[in-house]
Formats: sequence, structure tokens, C-alpha cells
Amino acid sequence: MDYPPPACGRDGLYSSAPAAESFPGWLPPLAAPGAREHAALSHTLSLARRTRGPLAAEALRSGTLLGDEPPALGAFPRPEERSAGEGRERPRCAGRGRRTGQQGCGILKPEPCCGLAAVRSEGGRRVRRNRQEVDLDVIHTGDCVEVLATLPEGCVDLVFADPPYNLQLRGGLHRPDLSRVDAVDDAWDHFGSFTEYDRFTRAWLEACRRVLSPTGTLWVIGTYHNIHRVGAILQDVGFWILNDVAWVKANPMPQFRGVRFCNAHETLIWAKRSAAQSRYTFNYKRLKAANEDLQMRSDWRIPLCQGEERLRDAGGKVHSTQKPEALLRRILAACTNPGDVVLDPFFGSGTTGAVAKRLGRRWIGIEREPRYVQAARQRISAVVPAPCEALDLPEPPPTRVPFVSLLELGLVREGAQLALKGCGATAVILCDGTLAANGHRGSIHAVGARLLGTHACNGWEHWLYVDPDTGRAVPLDDLRTQARRRLGLA
Repeated sequence: MDYPPPACGRDGLYSSAPAAESFPGWLPPLAAPGAREHAALSHTLSLARRTRGPLAAEALRSGTLLGDEPPALGAFPRPEERSAGEGRERPRCAGRGRRTGQQGCGILKPEPCCGLAAVRSEGGRRVRRNRQEVDLDVIHTGDCVEVLATLPEGCVDLVFADPPYNLQLRGGLHRPDLSRVDAVDDAWDHFGSFTEYDRFTRAWLEACRRVLSPTGTLWVIGTYHNIHRVGAILQDVGFWILNDVAWVKANPMPQFRGVRFCNAHETLIWAKRSAAQSRYTFNYKRLKAANEDLQMRSDWRIPLCQGEERLRDAGGKVHSTQKPEALLRRILAACTNPGDVVLDPFFGSGTTGAVAKRLGRRWIGIEREPRYVQAARQRISAVVPAPCEALDLPEPPPTRVPFVSLLELGLVREGAQLALKGCGATAVILCDGTLAANGHRGSIHAVGARLLGTHACNGWEHWLYVDPDTGRAVPLDDLRTQARRRLGLA
């Protein structure tokens, strides 16, 4: 069954209720700031006043730097560097309901690439997520379940998991000319039974669900050997599936024996933490714009990892199942924003970290094989992050237009009717810009929710204005767009 998505509050964040306003990123002050720059500067100044006092805000306004090392946006001083009573309130990540921060000693201009730290083989930067410290841009060597248990709850925004496929190979694979196929025969892909694999899968899925933020989502990839078992366990532990996506390989390995269909795709499952989770990141408008203004479909034609992208050493391939960067790029572009934290519990050759660094995301990798860890560190250290201006920062939400403005501009009339989509109920527009219907009186949102019997309702999307002269029904959101143009806000 195809479940409808929740209502979209704004590009980049789905919600069944009106979405909270978000701050797209720190922008330096300009001589004549536009709406985006003005909003960003106002937010930063407000943050400075709360966390560092009025002097810091004034220094930031004038371009004066405080401190001696450049932390990332949202940075706050280490406890031992704060004076008594200072910095009690941590900067809040707008629209996400989580608190973030990073070590530093003042408010400064951001580092290159929006303050994102370069990867270090000995570890990344320690920041505060969910009121606890966590190292970012770092690879942890060890068992993923054990390492995940050491991370604070709700500290990551997205999990991408490429677990062992449990291919159950019985001996080597050979081509018709008897040459050996370079297939997956690594020890980490061997499990004694389906029961053992299921136990392993449940453990890492539960551990990943614990560290996901309240608005986080999970992606997991597999083949027919394992993806159906993973999907069932994923649902059993509480996840709610949003989509399955077919990665259609443009250059798949042929079926050498000719006894089955050629396996030309792998399946990805995208899921949120629970059915009750109402908000998650999905950059629908950006994806559509990048796809010739067509909706992005769930079949992705992407070539296998090959050529210069494939990591090799003297023994051949470094990793037998290295994923193409194009696949991770699409996932991160779709479901994260710059500065979000991406976790990969099966880090392998570091594709997730390399793409995350290039796109301005923070990352955490977990890998138990030391040889993969070394290769991933070398690979990521060579990645050059995209410049700040190239990052896909979320668009600031449009300026709010109250319903009463439509009345004042003559786009609607008092005494006229609004019709509720889908149920046939109507309401009368009152002189003060409120509605009255069936004994209820209130805003377009409150009255709509009452009539629909729901907890919340976005009135702009649910009401139609019935023109008293022509009888034509016009979506209220279209009238709001007209109001924005007249007010010079479009």
C-alpha cells in the first residue's frame, strides 16, 4: 500500500504541522543586505547577545573578531573558559529541537567551507549533541554495536548503512572461460545461519535507532540475499518505511552460468524512526529542480564504482563492495542539509565520509577492519570540500503573511465563504480576519482542524475562497502568493 506523505511545511522539512522557521547558515554582514542576508545576520546577532553578551554582538556587527581560534557556527566556549554565569543557554539548531555546539573561545567568522573541520586521522572535532560531547569527522575502529553504545542518544541526523549481504557463497565464482570472478568472499560476510544474521541485524538497527535524532532517518542498502530480512527486522524494531529505492546498475555483472536473471539492481530502504515521527528532512524542491523539474523517481540509474574512483592497492580492490559516490551524493542531497551529522556504521572504504566532507556535512564512521580504516582516512584527507557558495543551503522560509492581510488588500471579503477541501464544510470570513463555522470561531488553521477533526491543519493548503461574484473557488494559498507580490515580499 502506498502511504501518502505528511503535509509539507517547507522545502527541506516535512511536517504534519506548520514547520518551524529555520536558519540557513551564517552569512557575513553586507553593506546593503537582502532578505536572506538580513535574516541570517539578525539571527546571528541575537545568538551572540544570548550566549556572549551585547559586546560580542556589537563586535560581530562591526566585523571585529573575538577569540583566537576559529570554531564552527554555533560554537561556544569550553566550560573552563567561561566566566561565572556565562553561556548558560546553548545555541539551538533552528527548527530541529536539538542543541548543538562546538569547542571554541569566542564568536568569530566561520572557517572555510562553513566552519567544517578537515578530517584528521587521529580524530575529528568534539562537539555537543543532545547535551553530550561527541567526536565528529572521525572513524571509530571496532564493532559497530559496541561503538554505537558509546555515542549519545539522538546525536545524528541520518544513518547510511551498507551491512554485510550474507551472500552465502559456496566456493568461488568462475566465468565460462574458467577465469575466477572477483566476488565478495570476505570473512565479514560469512554467517553461520539466518538466525545469526537476524540477531546481528536487530542489534545494529536498534543501536542506530537510539542515536538518530527525533527528525532523523535511516537508509540501508542490500540485495535479494538480505534486504527482505533487514526490512522486516527494521519494521519490528520500530522504524517506519518511507520508500524503497532501486539502484539500477548501468553496468551490472553478468549472470555467467545463464541459469537466472542478471542481478542488475540493489534495493535501498529509506525509513524514519517511527510511524509517529511527523518531521524529517526531504529536499523535494531541490531534487525536482535538479531533475529537469520532474519529481525524482525511486529508480536510480547509477553506474558501479569503477575507474579512478575505485580504491586499489597492490592486491587489487581495497574493498569488494565499494559504493559509487554518486549514490551517496543523491542520498545526502535528498535527506540532509549542510552541517547535519551523517553516521555510517559499516564505513568500509569511506565513501560516506568522502561525500559528506565534499558536501559540507559532518560525519561519523565505524569500521572494524583496520586496513579499511587506513584506506578511508587517506581517501577522505584528500577530499577538497565544496566552497561555501556552492553548498545547498536550505532556502529561508518565505515571509509570513497573515490571513487578515488578504482582507486588507481586498483579495477576500468579509461575509464571503471559504470551502474546506475534501469534506464540503464552509466557514464565513469575519471582519477581523477570523472564521466562523458550526459554532467554532478562530483562525483558518484552528477552524480547519476542528472541522476536519484533526490535531492540526494548515489552513492555507486546505481552504478554498469562494468568490461571491463569480462563484469560482480559488485556493487560499494562491491568494497568499498574490498578497506577497503586492506587499513586495515575493
